[in-house]
Amino acid sequence: MTSKFGLDNYSEVELGELIKEAEKLKASKAVQTKINAYDQLLEIAKGVGLSLDELIQFGQENSKKEPKKAVEPKYRNKANPAETWTGRGKQPKWLVSELANGKNLSDFLI
Repeated sequence: MTSKFGLDNYSEVELGELIKEAEKLKASKAVQTKINAYDQLLEIAKGVGLSLDELIQFGQENSKKEPKKAVEPKYRNKANPAETWTGRGKQPKWLVSELANGKNLSDFLI
């Protein structure tokens, strides 16, 4: 089997050393990538006249989504009034069953 990187002639010990060196280099590059990203963020913040902390705080305050409002049900099961459906999404089993028995959707309007 030929290696993509020409490693066929290395001994098991040499390959182990090579793996250790590659892992060290990989970790070093990961740290450098984070340093570069941090430096870019600092430049962006500086470019808009903010500190990085101010920019992050702004993002946290403005990225919070409003909680979704509950949708009022439009349909109610006459046999079991606790079962309702908003008219959104998949129809509940009770409604599918009633519609299959010839009832109309309008029969269940609240």
